[in-house]
Amino acid sequence: MWPDWTPKQQEFIMSRAKYPFMWGGWGAAKSWALCMRVILLSVKSDVFGDCQGNRGMLGRWTAKDLKDTTLKDLMELLPDSFIKGFNKQEMTIRLVGGSEIVLPHFENFKVGGNFCYAAIDQAEEVDQDTIERLQGRIRLRKTSKGRILPEWMRSVFGVGNPNGRSWHYRTWEVNRQLGERGHEGYDERYKCIPCTTYDNAQNLPADYIENLERTLTPKKLRIYVGGSWEAFEGQVYDEYDDQLCVSNTNVIPDSSWKKLVSIDHGYPAAKVATFMAIDPFYNGIIYDEVVMEEAKLEEFISAIRAKLVLHEREMAENEHRQPDGLEKVHLWPCDPSMRARSSQDDATLTFMKLYMSEAMRQDFKMPLFPADNAIEAGNDKVNWLFWNNHPDRASRNLPTLRVNPRAVQHRTAFSSYHYNTRTGKPADGQFDHPCDSNRYGVATVFQSDHFARKGAAIEGTFVDQVMKDMQLMKTQADLNAYVNESGWITSVVQ
Repeated sequence: MWPDWTPKQQEFIMSRAKYPFMWGGWGAAKSWALCMRVILLSVKSDVFGDCQGNRGMLGRWTAKDLKDTTLKDLMELLPDSFIKGFNKQEMTIRLVGGSEIVLPHFENFKVGGNFCYAAIDQAEEVDQDTIERLQGRIRLRKTSKGRILPEWMRSVFGVGNPNGRSWHYRTWEVNRQLGERGHEGYDERYKCIPCTTYDNAQNLPADYIENLERTLTPKKLRIYVGGSWEAFEGQVYDEYDDQLCVSNTNVIPDSSWKKLVSIDHGYPAAKVATFMAIDPFYNGIIYDEVVMEEAKLEEFISAIRAKLVLHEREMAENEHRQPDGLEKVHLWPCDPSMRARSSQDDATLTFMKLYMSEAMRQDFKMPLFPADNAIEAGNDKVNWLFWNNHPDRASRNLPTLRVNPRAVQHRTAFSSYHYNTRTGKPADGQFDHPCDSNRYGVATVFQSDHFARKGAAIEGTFVDQVMKDMQLMKTQADLNAYVNESGWITSVVQ
């Protein structure tokens, strides 16, 4: 009826521990194993015997994730013939044999009553207090059909990704290590089942692990594939090396290279413009910057314009021609928060419009569009590009990201950007503005499906993005844009 179990899945599903938890890498089928254990605790089978008439819960931290992932996994595994009814309002599945599976989200946990078990998906999202509260709900001693439930069955169990030196680490992983050493402090109730992506390789797409190995940095690979409990402490861009990632001299991009200027709008804090060029081999170079603390808008725009004049003059000198006004910029990604209105009196006046209007007043075009703001994914891309500058990666012919010596603020930011030790996320308030600005550019240009395609034609990547962004501008910024014959935005008309 169900697919074959891997050894790690089987160990978790059939565990008789009081609090078994499976911790490991992406794609290890942890959620599938969790749902399988829930089903077997709700039906009659050869595994746990007759569990009909049982009551348990299967939950996740947010309601959206619960519905989008956990519930879908459960319904995929649960045969239709087993289901008597599903109350979407109460988020309760009733089975033919009399069992109930309640599906709460723990962010605002209010479920009452007695339960035999509580199953937790993505347990790293759920804090110690919530898990301890769930333990207090496990009070059901027998099923509605009269079966006395054994002690091990009345349990809290879950699956998740390792999240550094957290309470989860201390409770399960440290306990596992104590058990391996035969230490008297080992508590057999807290069963830790480590797993890796490799443990489930036979059930994954053929290129899944290969793609992760190619695109993740070593640290990310150890954590998200190998299931390491390493903490994300210290430098966010731990693959950034000033000796390897900074050019010996200031690179002046050729006029044929594709250029973008990404904008981080800090209001009223720092405003940052990152000037990035993409060479014909799909390498990126941060060739200049504008970083201004608490600057007036007109000052910031003026500084950007001055850079466009400078860059055109530098390129013209290198190419033995006369300068032609301003440097041509192909894309202008920006902080998506700039879609917010900039005036209490005018709901249609956004920061994007304000910036573009000021640029037009200063006689140049700045057709901004909101960039992708997926922080973790974006930082992974940046780190991966830095990593490719290392000598052992050069032979793989992968795209890189380098920095000009004159981009001083970006160099400082890349070296100094750290994780917040409390939240485990990149810290705000220090060095984040140049990093955010650069990340908008990287997310725009280096799409995931182009990661390993150094030397591939980049025209399509840009054009596809431009066409998408034109639609965004028309709908979100109420602008009319047009594209020239080469496929690049050249003008915006209000």
